[in-house]
Amino acid sequence: MSLNMTEIADLCGVCRQTVSAVLNGKKWVSAATRENVLRVVEEQGFHPNRLALQLQNQTTNMIGVVIRDLCNPFYMQMVQGICDVVQPAGLHLLLVDSHDDRTEEASAVSTMLSYRVRGIIMAPIQIADDHRHLMSVSKQTSFVTIGEVPGINSACVNIDDELAGALSAKYMLSHGHRHIGYMSGPSTQTHSSRRLAGFARVYQRATGGCEPLVKYPGTDSDEQVGMALELLKATPRPTGVVCYNDLLAISVYRAAQILKLRIPDDVSVIGCDDIMASGLLGPPLTTVVWPVRQIGRCAAEMLLAQQSSGRHSKKKNEGPVLFKPTIIERESVIKLVTQ
Repeated sequence: MSLNMTEIADLCGVCRQTVSAVLNGKKWVSAATRENVLRVVEEQGFHPNRLALQLQNQTTNMIGVVIRDLCNPFYMQMVQGICDVVQPAGLHLLLVDSHDDRTEEASAVSTMLSYRVRGIIMAPIQIADDHRHLMSVSKQTSFVTIGEVPGINSACVNIDDELAGALSAKYMLSHGHRHIGYMSGPSTQTHSSRRLAGFARVYQRATGGCEPLVKYPGTDSDEQVGMALELLKATPRPTGVVCYNDLLAISVYRAAQILKLRIPDDVSVIGCDDIMASGLLGPPLTTVVWPVRQIGRCAAEMLLAQQSSGRHSKKKNEGPVLFKPTIIERESVIKLVTQ
């Protein structure tokens, strides 16, 4: 049975506060006492309750991170970027998946605040229009969001979704495609609607106002493949498909395989996010990309800067840090020959 700190203090012949001071690196303890305490701690295999020690100071060495979907490789790259910054600072992550659900997101925030985390980085859900559960967060701890939340006074890292949609449309159009389908994310999500708006604006300008053929699959992979099948069975069949993200592009690949269509000879495909699998597909997927890991680093740096300054909310007139996308050209788009 392991000893507690009071018992360690008795073995050392000092008070409990001295043992605590040694374990927390306080400078006022003499070298001889420090050496004696550390020797006894090692001999006894003592592991202090760090959470209890930190809660005495009303804080912990944890950073809360709330993301919408742990299964989405985009968010895992972002988390890696956050780790790049916070771990060298001696901090650890408390990571929670909100499953794109407002109730779960609110519960995660409440739990993190009860654990006295040093700060919270959040990719907030985009579907809900009620964000009251976030309004008080910046009053209690450092707070940074990935994506803007209306009415919330938080520092923000954002991505230019409209430009991402526009780049996809321009690329497909520049390769001679005029009948282009679009696999969208949920219509109620801000990122999804902005990306589609950017695509539609460029596409309609180039085609004299033609409406693109748009599908809105959910998160279920079978439903996504089903929607992709509907898109590829349309008459006339689109010569190209632009996808909200790479996961939807993979669904289009699967649908093309079922219909015995060749990519890019029969249908060209563009994705978005450049997840690891996109370069391994056959053929490798052309995709729109952000420096996702850098976005995570930026959010973490903003959070630590708030802690250094003692400020939990954004500065007056401070806008979001905006990351712009680029296209990685691979082999999934063919240039059509005009007659």
